[in-house]
Amino acid sequence: MIKMVNQMNVTEGEGTAVKGITQTIDAGYGGFENYFTKELGFSKQDLKDFRHIKLRLKSFLSFH
Repeated sequence: MIKMVNQMNVTEGEGTAVKGITQTIDAGYGGFENYFTKELGFSKQDLKDFRHIKLRLKSFLSFH
């Protein structure tokens, strides 16, 4: 599990790409929430559920 999480960590070069993607989404949609709901079709409840799952996963990984 730790190996998988480490593979998801962003390297410096990828960080630049993530920053560019974030800026593009902010400029085009006003933020990730609008992008997920307007472009990808997720509901606001879906986003709450994703955030909840992310927090639970983060908490779980910090204890293991």
